[in-house]
This record gives sequence, structure tokens and C-alpha cells, in this order.
Amino acid sequence: ALTIGQGPLRDAIEYRPQVFETLAIYHHDGTLNPHKTNSYNGPPRPELEEAWDNLMNNTNIRVTQDQLGEEFAAQDSIVELNDGSGYYVTVSAYHGLHCVQRLHHYIYAEHYYPGISEFETFMLKRHTGDAPGPVAPDDGHRQCVVWEKIEQWMAEHSFDPHEPGLLVHPIFGELAAGWNMHGY
Repeated sequence: ALTIGQGPLRDAIEYRPQVFETLAIYHHDGTLNPHKTNSYNGPPRPELEEAWDNLMNNTNIRVTQDQLGEEFAAQDSIVELNDGSGYYVTVSAYHGLHCVQRLHHYIYAEHYYPGISEFETFMLKRHTGDAPGPVAPDDGHRQCVVWEKIEQWMAEHSFDPHEPGLLVHPIFGELAAGWNMHGY
């Protein structure tokens, strides 16, 4: 995964100062704090699903060898797209967001994984971790990236990894029909 500030995404980064608010997302009675709620937290609902779908829509990125750099393109673990148009990469910030989304799905497993098997539960726990720890309060000032510019760059470079014949792993070959990155 590329880190923000590395490689071709570097030009899409813009920073803005921001104060991080630490209001509790939930009140002690379990209801959402109306001053802290947003489209990405709380119980499953159409607004939340749409927000996450929009956020995670462009996570599969195509970059050229020049953008990737020869030292990365030469690695066996880097997947070249079969049509010769570039290489398959992801951005590490989006991988982190994917993990947060998986934790949310695990919290609401009865909604997202109805009828899940014992093995699938094992795999899901292995993927999300059994005990994410609390985050310490931090009211400090920080400099944040302007996320919209990153989303725009991601949209301009994204592709569908399920397109038949496009994504061919250098060791395992073409992916099977119906392939799902996580299988659950």
C-alpha cells in the first residue's frame, strides 16, 4: 500500500489546520450524541451504507511504472494489470478505513453477517482483531489533509479489480470468477 505523501498521490495532498473534538459519540444511555454523530457511525442505516460506499468506492488504484518507481515495480508482490495499463496499488489510509469499517460491521454482526458459520466467525475475528483498545482523549491541534482532493485523485485512478482478465497475480495467476478480497 502506498502511504499518503509517497508516490503519485503526493500532488493531491493539501493540508488544513483543524481542532479535534473529543465529544463522546454515545451518551451513557447508549443513544447517539447529536453533536458528534456523522454518516459513518452508529447503527446500520441507508445513510451510513451510502457514506461508506462513497468513501470506499475508489480504493483500487492503477499507477504506471513511472509513478510507482522501478524499485517497487520490480517486487514479486506487485501485481501488474494484464492489459499493460499499470500496476494495482492501494493507499494505506484507505486500508485503515477499510479496517475501521470491518470493526463497525463486526459490532453489528447480526446485521452484516446473518447466519455466519463458525469458520467465518473465526476468520472475521482474525481479520478485525479480538480486542481493539480505547483511544486516549486528545484535544490537540493538528494539521489534516484536505480529504476531498485525495478522494478526487483516487477516483481519477481507480479501476474495477473484478474486470475479467485484468488482474493477474504474478504467482497465482488469474483470479477465479466471483473472487472476493475477504470472502465474507
